[in-house]
Amino acid sequence: MTNILLDVSCLAYRSFFTTGTLSYLGQNTGVLYGIFRYAQQLHAEYPHGRLIWCFDTPSTLRKEIFPAYKIKRATDLEDTEVVQARKNLHDQLDLLRDSYLPAMGYKNIFWRDGYEADDVIASICKTSKNKVVIVSSDNDLFQLLEQDWVKIHPPKGLPITEESFTEKYGISPKQWSEVKAIAGCSSDGVIGVAGVGEKTAIKYLRGELKRTSKLYIKIEEHWHELIDMNRMLVKLPFPGIGKFGLQKDELTDLKRTRVYRALGMRSLV
Repeated sequence: MTNILLDVSCLAYRSFFTTGTLSYLGQNTGVLYGIFRYAQQLHAEYPHGRLIWCFDTPSTLRKEIFPAYKIKRATDLEDTEVVQARKNLHDQLDLLRDSYLPAMGYKNIFWRDGYEADDVIASICKTSKNKVVIVSSDNDLFQLLEQDWVKIHPPKGLPITEESFTEKYGISPKQWSEVKAIAGCSSDGVIGVAGVGEKTAIKYLRGELKRTSKLYIKIEEHWHELIDMNRMLVKLPFPGIGKFGLQKDELTDLKRTRVYRALGMRSLV
């Protein structure tokens, strides 16, 4: 059996921009529809796979280390339209997690207070006894490819394996967290060494930067301060998350059909 780990937030935002305007009887259903439609595709592609639903939580322990973590996303909430749009999205995710997935018979629905879906995915990857497919477009997860039973399946694009990653970047997946620690991550508000992007960080790790160059010296100067802190923010999983016990699903076509009909999703029946 293959464990298919779903980064639910990734699928939700993808659905928000494609089918997000759909509704039924006054209820927003576009995000749910997009997620369910993609889940059907995964069931068809991996008929012996087990979908494992990994959710973010509102707060994160990373803020205790770095208060500005994901501060840009918090700033966006000052926009009234953005606030309402995100509320609609998160309301649908709450219903997905607490009502619709259990009603369909899914048993592996995971989150943990203070942690992100990436941490949940990483924890399960490191303890899985089966092959793992991670469904996400988040490149933070590249570091998990160090385990040869793991591959990443972006919602759009070709699957990524340890072999294809190493061929493209010239480093091992295990080094990817070092790349992020050096270069930072703009989407998460993690500040890297000034003037150093991912390509330069990779060159540094490959030993291709001259020791006398300005960027090499900058990286060396920040190694025991900025980079050490960043490493705690970007390395997966964040400490203390623990393990997750996987269960056998009780999924049936009848249960799924009932949910689809209740939400007016006739095309999925």
